[in-house]
Amino acid sequence: MILGVDDDKLNLLLLGEVLAEAGYELLEADSIDAALLLENDPRIRLLLFDNNLNPGTGSELLATIRAREIARGGARRPAMVVTGDAETSQQQALLADGFDQFVGKPYSASHLLSTIRLLIDG
Repeated sequence: MILGVDDDKLNLLLLGEVLAEAGYELLEADSIDAALLLENDPRIRLLLFDNNLNPGTGSELLATIRAREIARGGARRPAMVVTGDAETSQQQALLADGFDQFVGKPYSASHLLSTIRLLIDG
């Protein structure tokens, strides 16, 4: 299962369709608060966030989840960011914030899925 967080419901719908066609289940959250209510589900194998969440950012959400993982003594789940902020400096900043992979919008389904497979399956 993949926890997908985006404040744009259309983006979540499209993401869900791409993932379902590839055999993945999406647990949807349209806000940071909603994501924080769902993030401790043990079935989640990947965190996939937009960075521009209103209010807040995917980086802030990831930092909170990482702190919770440590407090619970749980495993660190892989995280990727999917965002329209495609400048190299922004990509580097997001990776420095703890995301394992970056995918720019708009993305192709094949690129998104290959990145997901890399993070989930190694």
